[in-house]
This record gives sequence, structure tokens and C-alpha cells, in this order.
Amino acid sequence: MRRSAFRAFLRLSLPVLLLGACATPPPPRAPESGPRIELGALELALEEQASALKLDSVATVRLRQAVESLLRDPSFRHDAEQYTINAVGWFQMGEGGAVVKFADGRGAVGAEQRPFNLRAWTVGAQIGGSASRGVLVVIGLEHESNFVGDYVAEGTRATAVTESTRKPLLLRSKAQGHLVYVVDVSTGLSADAGVGRVRVKWR
Repeated sequence: MRRSAFRAFLRLSLPVLLLGACATPPPPRAPESGPRIELGALELALEEQASALKLDSVATVRLRQAVESLLRDPSFRHDAEQYTINAVGWFQMGEGGAVVKFADGRGAVGAEQRPFNLRAWTVGAQIGGSASRGVLVVIGLEHESNFVGDYVAEGTRATAVTESTRKPLLLRSKAQGHLVYVVDVSTGLSADAGVGRVRVKWR
């Protein structure tokens, strides 16, 4: 009798659980007030953020090239024009692990450079370790307090064996729906084979 009741419970609850696991994050919002950065001023704002990373001359050039590539990217320009660019920031992190990789890092975001910690998980192949330093652009954030939380990484990217520039990574907030575009330079080889997860907490 108990087994029959349990099976009936599974038939009723499993579809609900699956729907919840596959739920699509809400779309970004365009707040009526709060910080705004115009697209034309974004390159200078990101250069100011990059100064906190204390990169050498080679890495500085590579990061600048990556930022220029982001600013030309059609998907990024669409999101930036449709929603609001709320903030920019910087981060640095190191990666470890084998199949399920993790990376711990720190950074700061917003006009007041509010510090945060982050941890990222991805599933893929890795040879050696990988370190990443870069800048980020926040789009469609309704309140600064909503910056922390869980994100889903969209897309696949890889780093070369020597220091290199990777294509921009798009993070989407699972709860709030705002977007974070990440541009970085990296060392080591790290080939992401699946969608990753990122968790951000205030420091």
C-alpha cells in the first residue's frame, strides 16, 4: 500500500520538479532609475576597471582587444541598447579540478567598487591550471543588491596554452534575469564542454 502511494506521489511530483529544474530565467529589466552607463562611455569605463588588475603590457593589450571585440559584438550591442548598462567591474580568479572544474575569485563592481567573491563550476576537459583576470559589464540589473546570487554561463570557450584572449562569456542571473558580460585574459588550457554555474557573494 505504501509503495503504491509513493509511486502515485512520484507520478504527480516528478513533472513539477523537472519543470522547476528547467525553468527559464526571467528576462533582463530596464529600471527607470539608478546608475546608467552610456554605450559610448563604456570603453573608457572598462579601461578604468582594468587598471585595478595591474596587468603587464602584453595582457593589457590583449584585454583591450577583447573589450573592443565585445563592443562590436551584435548580441552585446542589442542587449546594451534594449536594456540598461548598470555597472562595470573587475575580477580575478584561479581554476582547478579535473572533469568538474571550479574557480574561486574576487572582484569589485559598481561606482563604489563594492567587493565580491565568486565561485564558478563547469564540466569539461582541462590540462593544467588556468588563471583569469578581466572586466565585466552588468546589463538589466534592477537593484544593486540583486547582483549577488547564482548565474548560468551561456556558450563554450577555451584558453590557449600561453596567455590569450577568450571570447566574451555571457552570464545570466537565474533569479533576476539580468546579464553579465565577462571579458578576460587567461593562462593555461581550459576547454569548457558544458554550461557552467557561477555563484557571487558580497565580501
